[in-house]
Amino acid sequence: HLRSNSFARQKQSANKLAPIAHIPIDQLSGKEIQKLYNSYDGVLSTSSISKIHKLLFAAYKKAVALRMVQYNPMQAVEPVKIKYKEMSVFSFSELLRIFRVLRTNKYYKKYYTLFYLLLVLGCRIGELLAIKWEDIDFKNQIISINKSNYISKTNGIQTKKPKTAGSIRLIAIPPFCAELLKQYRRKQKEDRIRLGDQWIDEDWIFTQWNGAPMYPTTPTAWFSEFLKRHGLPHRKFHALRHTSATLL
Repeated sequence: HLRSNSFARQKQSANKLAPIAHIPIDQLSGKEIQKLYNSYDGVLSTSSISKIHKLLFAAYKKAVALRMVQYNPMQAVEPVKIKYKEMSVFSFSELLRIFRVLRTNKYYKKYYTLFYLLLVLGCRIGELLAIKWEDIDFKNQIISINKSNYISKTNGIQTKKPKTAGSIRLIAIPPFCAELLKQYRRKQKEDRIRLGDQWIDEDWIFTQWNGAPMYPTTPTAWFSEFLKRHGLPHRKFHALRHTSATLL
């Protein structure tokens, strides 16, 4: 069973097979598959071509098991070597500038807390936005990472359990981070009282204006606009997670 996002990604890869889609599965040769890969060289990323390869490999593995083909052409195909880009990170001085601006503007309080926590935990944005207040043990200063939020095209924001047990983890947080979260929770309680029945009380930490969970795309868009607005060095949002890995 595939989640909607996974299905959409596989459908994208399947659409790239259009040039060879007219050839029956038992007549397709390794040479034709290799030619398809070569035609995408410089057009698609090596990662995208690798996904096409994995899709075809799985399809022919199943076809062989069902005895739909006598020969597996994938045995004659060279898999694409993925070229990894150099990891982009923020320097320490850049981080100081970013958090100085975030800390001194009261309207940035939510994002100051969010980005600081992201650096401390080093988790994915979907995991961060899925944290609820019940997942925080303030006494022992520990946060439980046990789920992830994502956007479904048909059902909006959804929560999923990690694919592996190893993705569920407990992370210790420093005293300053715990205090920052306590301050943020007090502000959130004020908003909840002010909005009354309009507030959707589902215990989320990072929310929309009415208590509903924040969209996983929101921090990325906000961060990019924030850097531009204040003349700060531009990096992709994912650079924060890469930076966290270098600091831990």
